[in-house]
Amino acid sequence: MGLFPKNSSRSLDKSADIIYNRGIQRNNNERKVMNTKELKDQLWEVWYKAREAGASRVATNAILDAMVVIDKEAENSEKTEVCS
Repeated sequence: MGLFPKNSSRSLDKSADIIYNRGIQRNNNERKVMNTKELKDQLWEVWYKAREAGASRVATNAILDAMVVIDKEAENSEKTEVCS
């Protein structure tokens, strides 16, 4: 048994692709830059869709864990910018 019901995987995969494609932008140095707020807003949208689709608690918690990691990475990058 997967994390998502069979009928919901396509829509959730599509949502994940949209998040990836919208969440990553290129700056002048061609380095990947993520807009943290926009990415987290999109992850919340996916979280709600996953719950509505009957996703397991493991799957919805994984989405929340990703948001925590995003916050920590953003915080670390802010500290790095201040120090340099």
